[in-house]
Amino acid sequence: MDTAKLQAELRKARRQLQLLYEIGNLMRLTIQLDELVFLILSAVTSHEGLGFNRAAVFLIDDSGDALSGFMGIGPKSPEEADRIWRHIDEHHLQLEGFLDIYHKSQGRMDAELNEAVRRYRVPLSDPGPFARILERGSAARVFSPSARREIHNTFLDEISCQAFAVVPLSGKERVIGVLFVDNLSTRDPITREEISDLSMLCDHAGLAIENAVAYSGAVDRSRRDPLTGLWNHARFQEILLQSMQAADLLKTPLSILLFDVDNFKSYNDQLGHQQGDKALKFVAEAAARALRKSDLLARYGGEEFAVILPGANRDEAVEIAEKLRSIIEQRSSSASSAQTVKTITVSIGVASYPNDALDREKLIYCADTALYLAKNDGKNRTCRYLPPRETAKNP
Repeated sequence: MDTAKLQAELRKARRQLQLLYEIGNLMRLTIQLDELVFLILSAVTSHEGLGFNRAAVFLIDDSGDALSGFMGIGPKSPEEADRIWRHIDEHHLQLEGFLDIYHKSQGRMDAELNEAVRRYRVPLSDPGPFARILERGSAARVFSPSARREIHNTFLDEISCQAFAVVPLSGKERVIGVLFVDNLSTRDPITREEISDLSMLCDHAGLAIENAVAYSGAVDRSRRDPLTGLWNHARFQEILLQSMQAADLLKTPLSILLFDVDNFKSYNDQLGHQQGDKALKFVAEAAARALRKSDLLARYGGEEFAVILPGANRDEAVEIAEKLRSIIEQRSSSASSAQTVKTITVSIGVASYPNDALDREKLIYCADTALYLAKNDGKNRTCRYLPPRETAKNP
């Protein structure tokens, strides 16, 4: 090799090492899993980084026997790619600035690709390219149309992927997921040198993601009620505030339910605290089945629970509350229910934003007032919040 070519190779190697060093420093900016994965994907897809058009991370899920999509970044068309990178170039955005973009977008980036990624879940026993990489522990690339045609994969079909690479993300002792990349817009071939760069990045990224997963698990446990596994009171307060802000942004209604177990003190006194705990767990499980996927259920405290109903107006909230109340009563009275020794009923208070209140504290107060009304009216019923003048008309 002549001197000029050798010097060019050395310069290229130095640039690659410098880039990996900068990306490594970037990954130290956060321990939050979603932020970390976003930064990794930004480094993989940005012009300042490795420059791939699209990238996605898939992680082994909690079951340990399937790979699930976590996050994807990239345009849905070449035109969108040009617009995105023009914006980045014009505003001289550095890699450090991408986290600010993520926060300002409230995590809603590249929705179409990201939704396709998050829908994808494949068993580790699947013979396709994603699960096979986990077994092999080494990167793979598909760069010819004939090779791509041999792969039957719903995710690749949905995102119109022709040529791609998949690289394992390695933790301390095992592979924890894979990184997917392709060049939908530019159609640039993925080279062996790029795979080598990706593999070095993924060695660092895998360890960082593994640490973030562990941290995320610890944070998640601190936010949950240990008996029922539901979100606790503090987390409910946080999510309610975020949900109200989202309702403002989207111009949609939001309602909350507060409900508690009727005569729970007597239940405990007669049957003991162990049976009381079983009853609370039963209520949590039955309520979760009665609610929509978008609803959030929390243990508010003691025998009291809370529900956030995004997008539900007052009438819809009352309907959901009645369904919840009825299911808990029916399931607890069923002869097949081994979790309770007597029928359990609940009383529910309903309040809606912005009709009943314009701030979080007042909204909770309104729901609590409605719950108190349900208790006074004989229990095992749903009551919506009524302003004082309406209450006077409805004795």
